[in-house]
Amino acid sequence: MLKIKRDNSFYVKGKYKFNMVLDLESLKDQLSNEYIVILRVHYLVSENINLTEYMGFAYDFSDHNDIRELYLISDILITDYSSVFAYYVGLKRRYVPDIKFYRDKLRDFYYDFEKCAPGPLFKTT
Repeated sequence: MLKIKRDNSFYVKGKYKFNMVLDLESLKDQLSNEYIVILRVHYLVSENINLTEYMGFAYDFSDHNDIRELYLISDILITDYSSVFAYYVGLKRRYVPDIKFYRDKLRDFYYDFEKCAPGPLFKTT
């Protein structure tokens, strides 16, 4: 599951860019026999999702109302630093941040996230 909402992704008032930073092609090549990808992106960018070339592997659940239901059926959460990870942590499953960009260029953390993270931090697809 991927949820992206970045402070730096808007380009005109009310309009937001969406740049898929997840390498779906690589994931499909390596994982499609065992896994699928469920995307639930922020509503401001959900209209920009096109998964046509990943049919049968990647699904857009951006309109799904209750994200908690998606937590329960997922093995891994890939997210930005919104509060979504805090709720997922209770399931004791791994999640993937892009920590260097967020920490060094966008905002930083209130605490040392790498030392306090509730589990392993994956940095690449």
